[in-house]
Amino acid sequence: MGQPAADWRWLEGREDTPWYPTMRLFRQQTRGDWAGVIERVKQALETQVEAGPPPAVVTPSTPLPRPNPRQGAAPGVRPGFFGAAETRVGILQYRPADDAVGRSLDWYGEYLQPQLDLLAKMVRPGSTVLEVGAGIGAHAVMLAELVGPQGHVLVCEPRPVEQRVVGQNLQANKAVQVTLLQGMLGQWRSGAPAPATTTVDELQLEQLQLLKIGEEVAGSAVLAGADATLWRLRPLLFVAAADAKELEQLTTQVREYSYRCWKMDVALFNPANFNRREDDIFAGRVALALLAIPEEIDVDIDLEHCSEIR
Repeated sequence: MGQPAADWRWLEGREDTPWYPTMRLFRQQTRGDWAGVIERVKQALETQVEAGPPPAVVTPSTPLPRPNPRQGAAPGVRPGFFGAAETRVGILQYRPADDAVGRSLDWYGEYLQPQLDLLAKMVRPGSTVLEVGAGIGAHAVMLAELVGPQGHVLVCEPRPVEQRVVGQNLQANKAVQVTLLQGMLGQWRSGAPAPATTTVDELQLEQLQLLKIGEEVAGSAVLAGADATLWRLRPLLFVAAADAKELEQLTTQVREYSYRCWKMDVALFNPANFNRREDDIFAGRVALALLAIPEEIDVDIDLEHCSEIR
């Protein structure tokens, strides 16, 4: 038998880990040989003591950095690779610079938190939530917390890498009431082919309180495949829109099911962000989404950042 792999958190062939940026790993070179490990730790400590602490250089023209107890991504993460950090919703793996989600988690420790704050007012413990296009799970982790142990979150993310990472993020945050769906419910916004495409109606859900559709997915296609479910279960809808034109098209489509519609526009920069960053790295960029509530439901909560579409 070959040497068994280490726990997945420590990866392979490296002396650092993205989960704990300041940690150095000392691995056995021969199975069961702890003496060699202890000797290398001893040598590393002796080297550190001999070197002493690095000198601090501060000049009058260099302002002192503002203390920030909450750090972003692990330093030294290679482009295209995943880092890990503490965020508002828990410990998350993410790509620090590949997309808006990664950049926001990296710098601010959250992604579109006002959207989650709104959904937190509407999702009750015991609810069933379906998120289509969950990515790495920046929102799925909190949705799982909102529904609690008696609820359930169904996550659709067919991209193999993202599906693996969202599963690890949910597991790391002890979200057990989650099902990762295979295949795709709808199609990508880009028009790229989706593997094993199915529909929401084909899931034959017994209950559904919220259908959330992410920004990488064509919301209209998902809704078209949810015709019977929308009439039968009357879930709340939260659908990302690329621009005002798509938002208008989604509104027209959803109103056919007797829903009231709101536009939600939120800046990607939240001044009250988790990492207390004061700069807007997104230069005022705004995310659009459609919030839709069945007409028979009384709206008795403050829909912050939302304006009803008449």
